[in-house]
Amino acid sequence: RIEQARGAVRDPFRRVLAATSGAGILAALAIGYQRAISGEEWRLFRRTGVTHLMSISGLHVTLVSGLVAWLVAFAWRRLPRLCLALPARKAAAAAAVAAALAYTLLAGFGVPAQRTLLMVCVVALALWSGRVVSPARALALALGAVVLADPWAPLAPGFWLSFGAVALIFYVAAGWTGAEHKLLQWGRIQWAVTLGLAPAALLLFGQVSLVGPLANAIAIPLVSAVVTPLALLGAVLPLDAILQLAAWLAQRLLEFLEACAALPLAVWQTRVPPQWSVLLALAGVAWLLAPGGLPWRASGIALMLPAFTLPAPAPPPGEAWITVLDIGRGRAVLVRTAGHALLVDAGPAFAGEGDAGERT
Repeated sequence: RIEQARGAVRDPFRRVLAATSGAGILAALAIGYQRAISGEEWRLFRRTGVTHLMSISGLHVTLVSGLVAWLVAFAWRRLPRLCLALPARKAAAAAAVAAALAYTLLAGFGVPAQRTLLMVCVVALALWSGRVVSPARALALALGAVVLADPWAPLAPGFWLSFGAVALIFYVAAGWTGAEHKLLQWGRIQWAVTLGLAPAALLLFGQVSLVGPLANAIAIPLVSAVVTPLALLGAVLPLDAILQLAAWLAQRLLEFLEACAALPLAVWQTRVPPQWSVLLALAGVAWLLAPGGLPWRASGIALMLPAFTLPAPAPPPGEAWITVLDIGRGRAVLVRTAGHALLVDAGPAFAGEGDAGERT
């Protein structure tokens, strides 16, 4: 039934937009269907640091559940009999859980969506029981629940990036009093997430997007507050103009990301650093982003330097290192000298895009 519902939501995108880039992005944003996004577009998203937006992230689930909770609370408070039977806040919390569960199931139940669903459940249960749950405790309970439900989840890079990003936001916002300007808070969060996830991105992908803050500053509000709601609305209402507007905005977003990716030094790409340097860099991030009052916070940069500056091991001049890679049905041979690298990929290619060597 869930897959049938996902198919019913995806059909309008295919019917109205055919096989365009906009159709693939809208299907990914609405129901987590990512197969229509091309490999070239994924590389663009990685280069600009907006890959997290092309999956059903916690931001999208929070948006849907929060909107439903607000609508239920708004209507509930205008019916006195309902308020006497159940407070509006509790009714809104129950509606938020139901909306988050429905959207998470429709989106394929990925780890970021699971995390947000469980956090919404924790907050709703706390509200129903009259308790106050700190953000850190809610995140820890959600993490434990995700691992209990799927013990293999920590093997996915998205697990660490998802929980790490939220933990960084809580860490940076711990000392805020509410007097700071919203734009300043938004800038600090962007800085914290970009800097804090850089060591993990190096370890997992061997590259860090330097244009990520600029790209995300435009992409996050556009995708979360405009394109995604339009995609969901267009899947429900029989109005082709809504989907066409959402697809037009998605195309403009792609053009903006291509301009960001074309900037010089858009990506810092280097060897995958050793684990000890990544742990040292994470300690440096915690020191650098610590609340005000901690002395010598800028010294955290020194702890981050080894992960970003250690040279890759290379054979001495006159020698060569040969590595044979098992890529399934075939072999790949990597030959490295002091100044060059040659990769010979003899694996099979697949229909459409991709080959065994690239996937491995």
